[in-house]
Amino acid sequence: MPKITSSTTVSPNYVHMPWPSIPDEMRGRLVEYTKNTPIIGDGVAGGRLIEGIPVYGIVRPPKYLTKWVEENIPLKDHFLGIQRFYGMEDVRIHIDSIREYCFNCLLTDTGPVTSFYDNNKKIVESVTYQQNEWYRHETKRYHGVTGIPEPYRISITMFKVDLQQTGALRSEGKAFVQAVSVFPPKK
Repeated sequence: MPKITSSTTVSPNYVHMPWPSIPDEMRGRLVEYTKNTPIIGDGVAGGRLIEGIPVYGIVRPPKYLTKWVEENIPLKDHFLGIQRFYGMEDVRIHIDSIREYCFNCLLTDTGPVTSFYDNNKKIVESVTYQQNEWYRHETKRYHGVTGIPEPYRISITMFKVDLQQTGALRSEGKAFVQAVSVFPPKK
């Protein structure tokens, strides 16, 4: 786990990281890039399409983002991608199957609420992640998101794949894990 040197917010569910924001011009380019780039793994996460677009997926980062992250974010050996939610107002309560945690930087508007739940699926904490700020998000706890503005929610995501948790994934998930397990990507 990366060392956290300081933070403005600490919780058992998330940590606001003191890392630099993405430059505004780059953030706008990344949003447009993500809307028009196929997801990794050649499958549809969750098996759902809206207007022919997967409701969730992660796209490979452009080289300019990879370079910026290498120069500005103190993580090594983490997968880097851009996650895209499309046409979803809410993300159901779930526990991620392939990662224990992730570092996310929301590129689109602030507004949706991320809630964390106990094992009985009762809310224990809620947070509104701020646009263009970095957060460590604990993904092995029940969590969900409400109030996603249409049509897109886009964020940079960095994580390590938990290969011990991938056995039960459907074929789309296995293709995704295979794709993200090769990091940094071969040039």
